[in-house]
Amino acid sequence: KNKNTHPIHHAPHGLKRVRDWTALIHLCFLLAVSLAAINIANAQVSSVVFEDDFSSDTIDPSKYTSNAPFFEGGEGDIHAEAGEGVMRFVGETTQQWWSGGTLKVNETYAASQDAPVTLTVDRVAENGQGSASRSALWIHDETENNYVLFADVRGEGGWRYNRKIGQDGDVPTGGGNNMASFDGEA
Repeated sequence: KNKNTHPIHHAPHGLKRVRDWTALIHLCFLLAVSLAAINIANAQVSSVVFEDDFSSDTIDPSKYTSNAPFFEGGEGDIHAEAGEGVMRFVGETTQQWWSGGTLKVNETYAASQDAPVTLTVDRVAENGQGSASRSALWIHDETENNYVLFADVRGEGGWRYNRKIGQDGDVPTGGGNNMASFDGEA
């Protein structure tokens, strides 16, 4: 794998925070993406169905769409910029809570128990400033009403996930559920 290849990422954030993100997405927030669909009948065979190393230093509109964040409704001017083989989310939040910038992958991928999709994400850096910042990966259903969000929440609790899937235990916004095993050493 090319060491400069970065997969999927995101970037929402808090009050008056400057953001410089290198690799963030969803199938909404993104930096660089490397998706591999696994053929269950041949579990050892996989194929890359989407990948971008951002070597063109541009955001390809045939691959990505800028999307309005909706996590907690903050306001700001955070946006994606490609350059030097990476994607950065830069800008400032002007009103709480958790505004952000997103790139949505235009292509959709069907996943099931028999045909899972594997995502590989390479976040190069998280340089958020202010009281907290968040870099995350969003995975949505086809309606974009249901999702799971995996995030590194700097300043507010480490690695967490939020979900809105219509089941007990949903935590669609806020601090989410901690994933302590991802937090590393204190």
